[in-house]
Amino acid sequence: MAFNEYILNDLLRDQLGFTGCINSDTGIVGDMDWGVENLPVSAKFAKAVNAGTDIIAGTYDVHELKKAVDNKWIPEERIDAANKRLLKEMFQLGLFDENTYVDNQASLDALKDTARHEKAYEAHLKSVTLLKAVFV
Repeated sequence: MAFNEYILNDLLRDQLGFTGCINSDTGIVGDMDWGVENLPVSAKFAKAVNAGTDIIAGTYDVHELKKAVDNKWIPEERIDAANKRLLKEMFQLGLFDENTYVDNQASLDALKDTARHEKAYEAHLKSVTLLKAVFV
């Protein structure tokens, strides 16, 4: 789905109102590039990002992404939108707060608390969005 603008933008964002980050499957610019196998890697980055994918998982190939941006295959506004979504989540999680991990022992104790595990698992189940293609 990482290259499918209809699914990511029209359906997920516009019709269903999803406002979070869209993270691709791992390997979409290499091993799992179904449908775009013949495109150069930089063009695969452009196709995925322009389709609505905010994070390309499983690659650190910033040179090919930069090439797509430098060639103006990905508008700067699109990169800004993806960065804003990602940074918003990071700030909401407190990842930039001062002294995030002040008390190591309290953190370790919280990890051992099974009630927290159950709540975390329940929150995880509620946070997953699954799109299923139905072919008729």
